[in-house]
Amino acid sequence: MKINILFILQLFYSLPCLLAQNRPIQIAIDAFGNRYEVFQENIKKYDASGGLLFTNGFPQMGLIDHLDITNPLQPCIFFFDTQKILSIDNTLSSQNAPIDLSQKLHNGVLPYYTAGCVSANGGFWCFDNIQKKIIRMDVFGQTLFELANLNAYHPMASWNILWMQESKNQLFLRDENHLHCFDFTGSYLQSIHQPFYPSAAFKGNVFELNPTGLYMVYPTKMLIPIHDSTTLPFTVANGNYYDFERYLIGVNIQEFVNK
Repeated sequence: MKINILFILQLFYSLPCLLAQNRPIQIAIDAFGNRYEVFQENIKKYDASGGLLFTNGFPQMGLIDHLDITNPLQPCIFFFDTQKILSIDNTLSSQNAPIDLSQKLHNGVLPYYTAGCVSANGGFWCFDNIQKKIIRMDVFGQTLFELANLNAYHPMASWNILWMQESKNQLFLRDENHLHCFDFTGSYLQSIHQPFYPSAAFKGNVFELNPTGLYMVYPTKMLIPIHDSTTLPFTVANGNYYDFERYLIGVNIQEFVNK
């Protein structure tokens, strides 16, 4: 029997890519303990016991960037390549037409949003990377107010926002080297020099996962002992830490959380 060496080599070098395609870009745990695995083309929802409940894809919307489950009865999906926000219900079905942010001019300039999240008071926060603005929108995508001239708050920051999340009446944003903190009215609180790693917020605490472990970076800095290896994606919810390999365990970190 002849062995095709070229085929074996191709399979060997393509294996990491195949594994990456099968790994979600985000996991999330809602207030009811349901787990969401978010892929670029679809979302899977599991109950607290790990049973698959629903799966759905949105190919006409583009690639999924972020799922926000602040309201587990009305999650929101952000598609930044097509500049759209889609509200879905608890069965992962779309509730209405998407909000098309690409058609909404600001001061005569077409914005380009690179990060967004749901506001607990209704509506959305989005970051326009063209004009470097934080924009608060209502549920229809209409601007309520905007924060411009962010360099005045921290002139050394790039303000190339890669992640944002509202938690416990605070809005957190991350660029390559800083964590920026605002209150829910948009008032600036502070910036912390912190190289960017994947982040999550829970009850006003911000966590990051880097190669050495899980860290709380706000309001205090500390290493949180979880396990020897760290695995992306990860999240912090309901007082527990979850990552893609350990999501069924849910390591309790409640003692470190600023309630």
